[in-house]
Amino acid sequence: MRKILKGFLTVGLVTVLLSVSGCRTLLALSAETALATPSPTPASTATPEPTATPEPTATPQPTEDPIVEASPTAEPTPEAVKITEDNYQLLFAPAPGYDYIGIAYMKAPAGYSAFVDAYLPYANSMMYFDDGHTAISSAHGITVVERVYEGGASATAEDTMDSLAEYYETWLDDSGDGMREFGDVQYYAEYDIAVQQARSYSGDGQYVHNAILYSDTRGGGYYFQAIILYLPEKFDSETDDLLEELGDVFGMVLPEAE
Repeated sequence: MRKILKGFLTVGLVTVLLSVSGCRTLLALSAETALATPSPTPASTATPEPTATPEPTATPQPTEDPIVEASPTAEPTPEAVKITEDNYQLLFAPAPGYDYIGIAYMKAPAGYSAFVDAYLPYANSMMYFDDGHTAISSAHGITVVERVYEGGASATAEDTMDSLAEYYETWLDDSGDGMREFGDVQYYAEYDIAVQQARSYSGDGQYVHNAILYSDTRGGGYYFQAIILYLPEKFDSETDDLLEELGDVFGMVLPEAE
């Protein structure tokens, strides 16, 4: 993905509570204008047993708008290699400067680029869908889905969220989740970035799966889009370290795992 270094939005600290979930707070923004470089210390990998069985309830609207800080800011420098149709799915590798993030390559709309890079949880679970146009990886209870979407020359990130929400619902149908609910789309016109909270329930109704839907302009009507999905039944002692690094990549302070 093309990196665009943007300053933090100059507003006060905003915190959004996610209820009935494995998460604590969503999307906080510092008033400072600096980009963080995390240096997490991986912890042991003991997986906690789930202790709660949440019951489906109506989704409360956030008491404050979620805030993003900037578009993805990581600048890894992988070894120079010619990316081709034959090898792009074989190049998933650790991202320099991170312990939990890897760099993959996925196809993009023809008018944008042949291939774009994708920053995903680094694990053996990485997969491609949509003829290589969508990259997905999961680790430590976090699943990240990424793609480049062609919204059209007059589109905004807000306009593209309907398509992303439809893709998210298709993903949930395939995974067996039910009772999906959506918060309001938060649009940041200065950066042409849109963010939306969503949640669903596991097929057995025992777990709430919160998600963050994200769309960020790449110019010319093209948008980098991502879904960050929380699966609390798979959280472990390294989940928060992964979330810290993903937050650095996306320019958001992501909710911690509980």
